[in-house]
Amino acid sequence: MLLIGDVALAHDIGGLLAARRLELKLTIVLLDNGGGGIFDFLPVAGAALARESEPSHASGADIYTRHIATPTGLDFAAAASLYAHSHECAEDVSGFRAALERALARENSSIVEVRGDREANVKLHRRIWSAVSAALGS
Repeated sequence: MLLIGDVALAHDIGGLLAARRLELKLTIVLLDNGGGGIFDFLPVAGAALARESEPSHASGADIYTRHIATPTGLDFAAAASLYAHSHECAEDVSGFRAALERALARENSSIVEVRGDREANVKLHRRIWSAVSAALGS
């Protein structure tokens, strides 16, 4: 089983072909949060300059989103299909468990996609860090 983010899978998409050619049975859990969510924890994510919009770009995305978070906009269901792999999107925890069980039972490789929100993820982590810090009396 592989746990991978959307940007990482976009960079390693050729591995899906290798899995098919080698007849490997991979179960891939894809965390698609619309870009490199790890970068949202860095100071650059909050820099005023980084959050300026790029009017010359059609998407209207800010500099940070376009050049650092780099959302792929890829359709991973289409990528799975291209390489003859299965694909399911999980909407909640019970849906994820069911999709994962189906993926593990399949004969071919599968992608179980879990969509997330980068901003909500950062807020959740910060709340947890604050709670842990308070509990430790820091």
